[in-house]
Amino acid sequence: MKNRKETLKPALFSLAFSAILLSLFACGPSNDSSALLSDSNADILNRSLASGYDSARNLKFAACIDPAKYVYSGSNSSILSYIRDYNYDQLLDEVSMGIFAKLNLFGLIKAKASGDITSEMATTDDSSAFLYKIDIVGKSAVLKNPTLNANGLSAYLRHDPLAFRKTCGDQYVEQVQLGAQMFLGVKYFFTSKEDKEKLKVQMKVSLFWGLIKFTKTWTKEEKSLLKNVRVNVDAYQVGGDPDKLEAIKKTLERTSCAGDDMVKCGEALDKLLDYAANVFPKQLNGMNISSQPNVGPAVIAITTVPYKNQPVYDKPNGTPVTINVDADTTVKGTFGDALNRLTRLRTLLNTELSRRKTLLQFKLSSTERVTVEVGVRDVQSLLDAVKSLFDRTCVPAKKDNGLMESCIAKVGELESKGSRTLAPIALPSRF
Repeated sequence: MKNRKETLKPALFSLAFSAILLSLFACGPSNDSSALLSDSNADILNRSLASGYDSARNLKFAACIDPAKYVYSGSNSSILSYIRDYNYDQLLDEVSMGIFAKLNLFGLIKAKASGDITSEMATTDDSSAFLYKIDIVGKSAVLKNPTLNANGLSAYLRHDPLAFRKTCGDQYVEQVQLGAQMFLGVKYFFTSKEDKEKLKVQMKVSLFWGLIKFTKTWTKEEKSLLKNVRVNVDAYQVGGDPDKLEAIKKTLERTSCAGDDMVKCGEALDKLLDYAANVFPKQLNGMNISSQPNVGPAVIAITTVPYKNQPVYDKPNGTPVTINVDADTTVKGTFGDALNRLTRLRTLLNTELSRRKTLLQFKLSSTERVTVEVGVRDVQSLLDAVKSLFDRTCVPAKKDNGLMESCIAKVGELESKGSRTLAPIALPSRF
């Protein structure tokens, strides 16, 4: 099946979701930038706008640029799109998860949101996944005439790039973008790659393209073919109050079903659709940030710029200065790459763990069950090793150059183990 993303065409699902777009902007987007962010929410900007950032260590610093001088840019907009059969890397890029590590670092979004979407909804050789994605993009707060604050000026006047980097990082946050996202997905699990390909041949490919059809119009023959397929239904949100979505999930009777008995999953999907259309929009406060927690949009993107690429103002003298701090100053260039690879390995392991746990819900022989159970333990064991390395070595290495070599080397070792552990467990064909 060809990887594809579409803007939705008129259909049952998109008609249901039109309520989201209408309710969000029923009164029209606000043109008053001062209404977008009240003084009581200044802490949100203080956690992000103008903060320092070390791109190699993935480390946040207190602001060395004055965060008070900013303007708003852009306007509210929204788009509803359909993603089918995206692998991990494509999904990471498509749903903007590449920036989530930064957002989590700045305390703006929980890493679990990005981890769940990529690990639960990435397509693999033995699965297919389909996501409806709602993007609601708000205005951006952008620094105007970046000016060194007292902290930055003190570091700059030492005329020592290394000292400056230790205080301010090599980049700073130039702008933050407000918005919200909702993801509603279905994932089909097969016992093997071969069975996935066989089923695609025997059934209409379009069968797997929609989220609505699968409990209402399948024929008896189609249901027979699907008896050896498992289907998982899930939803995720960024912005508003994610705890409300989690509360809805707890009321669902079943979100994982056999392919030939998906009534309960259909009911779960209907409830999630109703939540997305009627509850989620009301949490966004017209895309204006509220003083109340979990109300309004989230920060969905952060843009950082290197100090050396953007002249900043030396306030006492009123003149622009260039701060030549390189990204690799005293920091191994491969360290940041190792951190990214470790994060990627963790997500790939979680994806495979999800698949193996789902396999245990199939009708298995005793030998097959033992094989899968051992496979689950192997993946979990390696996940534990990844967490230990991250917490005990790689995170401390951000502030301790002596640990960098150890982190880089051990990431490579875990990747080698991962390539073996991630080999799919292919069960005998059911067809």
